[in-house]
Amino acid sequence: VNVGAAANVSALTNNFTVSAWVRPTSLSGTRRFISAARTASNNGFGFGTSGTYPRLSTYGVKDYTRSTALSLNTWAKLDAVMSGNNVLFYRNGVYLGTVTNTSGGIANSDDPLRLGASTNTGSSTVAELFKGTLDEVRVCQCVRNTYWIQAEYNNQNAPTTFVTAGTMQAAPVPVSTPVTVTTTYAWDYGNRLLSISAPALPLAASF
Repeated sequence: VNVGAAANVSALTNNFTVSAWVRPTSLSGTRRFISAARTASNNGFGFGTSGTYPRLSTYGVKDYTRSTALSLNTWAKLDAVMSGNNVLFYRNGVYLGTVTNTSGGIANSDDPLRLGASTNTGSSTVAELFKGTLDEVRVCQCVRNTYWIQAEYNNQNAPTTFVTAGTMQAAPVPVSTPVTVTTTYAWDYGNRLLSISAPALPLAASF
């Protein structure tokens, strides 16, 4: 699928997160879930698989590949977090490990973004086609942490049990409690009232 020019995504060179739910029917060679085309220049990034392993490529710089096998015909949520120049990989919310490098990627300013494929360098013909089913392909200009990725996987994998709501409690009913009030009167010798001392009202207390 040719997404067209996606300037915000194409400008990313590091400090971003890309994720997808994938159900591959073939894992031979290199396959791409999302990728820059490489017709005009070999830059941008691509996320997919190399054989049975997840791979994030910063074209013209480095292929980050994590040695953890995926299975055919089985759904998995894959995340690649490029933090600085390093890439952290996750599968189904579980951290798999980090692949390091000394530099980031190169921005893609002249090729469209594609889903499920890329192109070979200097060609407009699609290549590295993903075979299977893709869902929830996402790119975030942010570095997602482990807790976020775990929570997102749990929410999408089992949304009905992700949050359990308790029983709503009724509002408390006000209770009036009798209060004994003592009032003090002061008189002088001329039987004149000098002062009255009493507590402030109201006299009802709510609990």
